[in-house]
Amino acid sequence: MKSIQVVAAVILNGDRVFATQRGYGEFKDGWEFPGGKIEPGETPQKALVREIKEELDTEIEVGSLLETVEHDYPQFHLTMHCFWCSVKSGDLVLKEHEAAKWLTKEELDSVEWLPADRGVAQKIKAHLEAGELLQKLKPTLNVIKNVSVPKLSSETMEALNIATRVANEIKMVLQPIQEQIQHVSEWYSAWYASVGKEITQTLSQLKIPELSEKRKKEICESYEQWGKYGWSILPNAPFKLFAQRPANQKEANRIALGYCKKDDIEYLSGLLLEGKKGSRKSDLEEALFDFENRKYKSCAMILFALIDSELIRRQNKKEGNRLVGERAGNRLFQEIEDKTKMENYVYSLFAYKNILACFHEIFAKGNNFVRQPDVINRNFLSHGMMTGRVRRKDCVQLFLLYYNLLELLDNTKEALP
Repeated sequence: MKSIQVVAAVILNGDRVFATQRGYGEFKDGWEFPGGKIEPGETPQKALVREIKEELDTEIEVGSLLETVEHDYPQFHLTMHCFWCSVKSGDLVLKEHEAAKWLTKEELDSVEWLPADRGVAQKIKAHLEAGELLQKLKPTLNVIKNVSVPKLSSETMEALNIATRVANEIKMVLQPIQEQIQHVSEWYSAWYASVGKEITQTLSQLKIPELSEKRKKEICESYEQWGKYGWSILPNAPFKLFAQRPANQKEANRIALGYCKKDDIEYLSGLLLEGKKGSRKSDLEEALFDFENRKYKSCAMILFALIDSELIRRQNKKEGNRLVGERAGNRLFQEIEDKTKMENYVYSLFAYKNILACFHEIFAKGNNFVRQPDVINRNFLSHGMMTGRVRRKDCVQLFLLYYNLLELLDNTKEALP
């Protein structure tokens, strides 16, 4: 059966969504979300921008992926990538469609949707209902956001256990809210990300004298070992995970991949895409598209380029040739050590040691390419010296390293020029 790849724009305006009525072909008069076919060489996002310009004479901003629909029509199989979108400029002029409507959640069932669009309409309805629920929950959420983290006492218990318990209790408060508003609005996404960031920054700045030097060394070595196995900090994993040293590479992979399921990767993708603009956003979107479509080699190449670009941009081009790869990382990490007092903040120290070890493993020199590395390696991949295929795990490790490197740079930006 013939397969067709298309994109669809879910254009929101407040509590209404834009729908169009097809004016031609076998499905004439059926209602759908506007879009069209992906041309060879196009990413879904670029195809969507082009299609909406052609069909509606309007410039749109493409947001996150709502869902990918797989539907069998009698003559072909349709894969439809549906994205949240907003209007940048233009008046949504109908150039190909018969009619159009702005539909509220109550009106979504009032039109005859094309078969592939019916499930999407129900998902949007759930999103709009969640938006209404969110407005009712706003006062409660704002109270939670303003809760102060209590000062840790040396007379209670080991400070790291307390910090973990506080974080878990906050998560328990938010869990039922998250379950009810799975398809949250952009406001909630931004709010939740800001809360998470505030908590992380607060914990990273807490001095923890209760931790013995012996235990501190043990945890630090454990974080480093996880890094050597190619794993940097997992946003959805408990703090104590990396405090326990894995027995070997296989065990590290098994444990870490338990926190890298589809929902975890979608959450990580949202964190990475937040605030991204221009070429780096489009590159990241392309990497995510390749990952979703199991094109792991091209995904890894893009991620290596994104990490390299962050290292290069941190260097002053007026000071001579800018370094790349491992040498660029060495310069950056040395600068961080010279200009911050990370040893005073235990959590930050653990995270830093983990990222440093992971970076050195993934960006290590080829050493004449004699022995295949256990972890994805930039030099082996870019020089065509890998004997095996790039796997899903490899790309997950690169997404995590990219995310943690950005977090490290953000948390140390005041100390760096």
